[in-house]
Amino acid sequence: MTSEYGTIEIDWQPVLKPDGITPVTSKDGTPIVQSPKLLLTPKLQGEYGGWAFEDLEGFWTYQGAASNIVQGVESEVVLSLGGFKQNGNRYNNISSIKPVNRPTANGQAQQGAWQGNNAIAPSQTPSGEARNESIREQAFFNNLNPDILAQLPAEQQEALLVAYFDTGMLMLRESVRKRALAKLNESKEPEIPDTPMVNAAIEAGGVVTNIESATPPLENVEQIPWG
Repeated sequence: MTSEYGTIEIDWQPVLKPDGITPVTSKDGTPIVQSPKLLLTPKLQGEYGGWAFEDLEGFWTYQGAASNIVQGVESEVVLSLGGFKQNGNRYNNISSIKPVNRPTANGQAQQGAWQGNNAIAPSQTPSGEARNESIREQAFFNNLNPDILAQLPAEQQEALLVAYFDTGMLMLRESVRKRALAKLNESKEPEIPDTPMVNAAIEAGGVVTNIESATPPLENVEQIPWG
């Protein structure tokens, strides 16, 4: 399947499972397709986090580290198309991206310096590392893709959703986080155990209002890692 996006023609190929035969599909059953490696230049980031490229139509969503995308620097990019949105358009995704020529501190392009997501510049300070972590967390929170998430095994989906919740709580102001936790505590109604003593009390017309339990209460905000 070949299609034009702006002035760029893309030869889309189906994404296949490890057996090399079965196509990978989105949540709505649409087969996911992927482009060959393209040389594109990120032009600008949209209001909702997607990126536009020079000479390429549309905005494309990326789930990886935000530092992998360098505005104005030619990059090696693989794009993919997911399922269909309610407006009839498909989800536009960036499967992978890495700059071909990364700018150095003096503004000159650095050839062949790409080392992947975990590369750390020798001069990088702890505050710079903390900033990069924050950027990665925000990118993950803003770009969790339901189509890709649906392709993962159930236990991996649950793990990512837990990470999504924790990241969201981490990004909240302390006062807002405390209100959110208070609301979460309200939803944790105590369970009435099915024991002979409790059942006899209920059958006799009693109302069970308090059950002593060895189960610890929901952790408060000071005990949570993102507290």
